[in-house]
Amino acid sequence: MLTNDIRKSLLERVKLSNFPGSIIDVYKAAEQGVDLVAQHEQQQQQQMQVANTPQEQEIGLREEHARGNTGASMAFPDVQPNQSFNTVGMKAPIDIQKIDDQGHLVESYKNVPPGIQDLPTGPYEGTVIESPA
Repeated sequence: MLTNDIRKSLLERVKLSNFPGSIIDVYKAAEQGVDLVAQHEQQQQQQMQVANTPQEQEIGLREEHARGNTGASMAFPDVQPNQSFNTVGMKAPIDIQKIDDQGHLVESYKNVPPGIQDLPTGPYEGTVIESPA
């Protein structure tokens, strides 16, 4: 049987991971030793798209959001210093993070609403990751 502390922890993880299922299903699975939230997070990481070409980078997540897939994530490798990003055409808020070539987080925006036109990514080259807020 799950304690209230475990239930609270699971609820927080469900919220943070954008888990699409029922919290009741998460509780039932946890009672049987299955971590549905971890499985969902692993699946989301495996499904991250990579925008390699300039055209893919310009489109970004817009096409996914237009299809209703607001849970998609995308990596943008080799983003140049001071290159800006935007959320024009998005259907839901996203998080935007830039990691430099040494693996350090150098810029981070949380819960960026749709329609923002200019988000500077800082003076370092690196990889930008867009993910659901």
